[in-house]
Amino acid sequence: MLQFYFLSVLLNILTGLVLFFNDKDKVSEDDLTVLEDENEASVKSGVKTSLFSKFFGKGSYTDDEMFYLVLGCLSIFTALIKLLSAVSGIAFLGDLFPAVAGFAGGASVLIMYFQLRSTVALDINSTLEFILVESRKVVGIICLVVGIIHFIVPGVLFL
Repeated sequence: MLQFYFLSVLLNILTGLVLFFNDKDKVSEDDLTVLEDENEASVKSGVKTSLFSKFFGKGSYTDDEMFYLVLGCLSIFTALIKLLSAVSGIAFLGDLFPAVAGFAGGASVLIMYFQLRSTVALDINSTLEFILVESRKVVGIICLVVGIIHFIVPGVLFL
């Protein structure tokens, strides 16, 4: 189904952007950061913001936790549907990488949502915590790359 193909590409790219650029906990010097108003008084104060929030704007829908919940749920649902209905070829293996990237990206965004909303620490397996929490930027890059490649070559097996 072409609708789920487009939705998979769109959600993988959006999830990748959210995971790579949006880090609510910390903004470090080695990340892609910019000064808020380079010409004004913030140069003196040194207030930094992430490139993602600079692009989408402060106070946009990406600051709301509900955005992360909806994005994570939609990404996981679309990944499940992509396993069952491929664009062309074998049903289960036809879109394997976009489905796996959608599951991993959606789970990572949902964990980010629960960490923002909850006051209780989340107990996760150490392997899953390393992949989905500590390596969020890597998962974001993988989601971006898989989404772009899946858009360019939709008929390739595993993509």
